[in-house]
Amino acid sequence: MLWRSHERYRPFCRPRSGLTCGNPKRQTTSPKCLRNSPQPTAVGHKQLTVPTISRQTAQAAIRTMIRGQHLGLTLFRVIAATTVLLIVVGLLTVDVSGDAEPSSAERWLTSVLLDAKIRSYRPKKLSPLTQADEDLERGGELYQQQCGFCHGVARGRMAPFAKSFSPRPPQFVIKPAQGPTWRDVYVIQHGVRWTGMPAFRSLSEADAWRLALYVEGESNPNGKQ
Repeated sequence: MLWRSHERYRPFCRPRSGLTCGNPKRQTTSPKCLRNSPQPTAVGHKQLTVPTISRQTAQAAIRTMIRGQHLGLTLFRVIAATTVLLIVVGLLTVDVSGDAEPSSAERWLTSVLLDAKIRSYRPKKLSPLTQADEDLERGGELYQQQCGFCHGVARGRMAPFAKSFSPRPPQFVIKPAQGPTWRDVYVIQHGVRWTGMPAFRSLSEADAWRLALYVEGESNPNGKQ
């Protein structure tokens, strides 16, 4: 009976695999065992620690970010002001008279901008023409009547009014138009602002295509693409 009286004073532990209480050979899951036993962690059974950032460090980082934003804004303002100043100085030094010959940079820039504007404004159109020989013959007649005095009549010779405009009108009797044809048709019908090229709105769509084919020296009714 004595051994039974001592049995009830022993710690209450039920066997469970993986945990021990007191005796390493006896496996238990008592609350005391669970409290004192090491708990596994997510990575390699090592305790994970979260780095803490002090208030002073956070405030310093915010101040650094604000200074960087102010510096970037100041740099942008300086670049913008410098660009505007260079443009103004350039415009003041450029000869705006009709006697001045446009520079290669001006011709290139205006050509690129005009091409981009036309391509974004008007979609590509197909030619309404079918008979190439008759169309080219009609285009030559229209050119002599409407275009020769500015773009040249005789082959290899500039027109009498070629140097009276700024920018200079292209001399198609010396260098044919480069196309694409649908773009030249648009220019013939609507003209070009700030140049001497007028809008020939009285021309039909077919006649505008005939004229464009003539200044390009094309025999294909669809012209240059």
